[in-house]
Amino acid sequence: MKSVKLSVDFEFCFSSFPIEFSELCFEVQRLRQEVGALLIQALLRKLEEYSTENEIELMGARRHDYRRRVFDTCLGKLNLKMLRVKPTGGKLRYALKNHILFTRSRYTSDSLKSAISLLPHLSYRRSCTESKSLVGAGPTKSTLHRRLKEMEASLDKHPNNKAEGYKYLFIDGTGVRLQDIVWVGTERTRTFESGELRMVYASKGLKEPAKVIGRWLSNTSWDEIAEETYKRINAKDIVQLTTDGEDGIEAAFMRPWMRFQRCATHAWRSIKQVLYLDGLPKVERSNIQSQFYSIPVFHYASKETLETLRPEDRDSVAKQLNKSENDLMELKTMMDGKGYKKTSAYIENLSEPLLSFMRSWMKTGIANPTTNNIPENRFSLFKNRIRSIGKRWSETGILRIMDLIINKIIPSYDWEIFWDNLFPCRNRVKGYILAVR
Repeated sequence: MKSVKLSVDFEFCFSSFPIEFSELCFEVQRLRQEVGALLIQALLRKLEEYSTENEIELMGARRHDYRRRVFDTCLGKLNLKMLRVKPTGGKLRYALKNHILFTRSRYTSDSLKSAISLLPHLSYRRSCTESKSLVGAGPTKSTLHRRLKEMEASLDKHPNNKAEGYKYLFIDGTGVRLQDIVWVGTERTRTFESGELRMVYASKGLKEPAKVIGRWLSNTSWDEIAEETYKRINAKDIVQLTTDGEDGIEAAFMRPWMRFQRCATHAWRSIKQVLYLDGLPKVERSNIQSQFYSIPVFHYASKETLETLRPEDRDSVAKQLNKSENDLMELKTMMDGKGYKKTSAYIENLSEPLLSFMRSWMKTGIANPTTNNIPENRFSLFKNRIRSIGKRWSETGILRIMDLIINKIIPSYDWEIFWDNLFPCRNRVKGYILAVR
């Protein structure tokens, strides 16, 4: 193993005292980029000497010139001079050809980290600008976009080969604004349309984190999404499917052994819209909403986590379940009698899946999820970031940025581990501080 020792002398001048501690920190930080560039250049000189003295091909080779190369790195922008030599009877080459691997790109992988880390929060352009401000170097907007596109396959991380142990499935969709570029004759035209971002999550337990199983756009049907989902996780392990009631989800994902749960939060939110469509006056809508929300099932559904049902509580919960069933039927009958057919049909279709968790709780004593809040809350995070980064997206672009956001902001995903796997460092170089005098 080759060892190289370097010595660096610093001189700090103090014009007066006392000084702020932050002034010391700022000055050392200011020197960081300059020191880094000097150390890299000094290491290259040492390694060039080593290669010309020990590499058989370069023994007796003629020094030709020093070629200047510029790199954008985590140390900032480095202007380096690289020795080129002419071996006897050979071609002109860099002295370090067999010792250090240089890419054709001026941007090293470490220089992209800060810009890509900022992308879930800022636009491509601003991410590049902030990266340059923070580390002294960074890619251009176009380079960042191109490199992220090259990383596309590594960004979409999801279970595969029918991963086992997932018990609860959560599915939801949200609207997104899309764009595309098409050719009309000889003219390039931009088209705009609305779409839906569809997400599938799964959890191995009531208090376990929900993992992203996949993300799709509305050009992929729910049937196709279900087929792909059950290739990634084992459908036999799923005991409950929880959704907001969107058309097509239940038919695509449900299997005979699964229990279907309508999201309780969406249930009482959606009735406001149904009442409006039925033409109820505002005051009467408010009264019906209050009556609907006072049904006991929502008291249990609003709890953060239900506990295992205790024997002494079973009779009380059975009464509340029975009261919830009766209250829903009474409200349905009342709406039907007043001619509010949409609201009546909504309550009738809602009753069975809304009470699913209470029936299961009574039967087994085991608590289960009551809402679809996991994807709903994350959609809020995703949409806020997507809208702050860009107003409209291509289909591939929005999926790419979604994968990046998932890896960056969801707590169950570790960004540092993700980055290390993306650009693994083999740790073939170790530096040590020997002394500070």
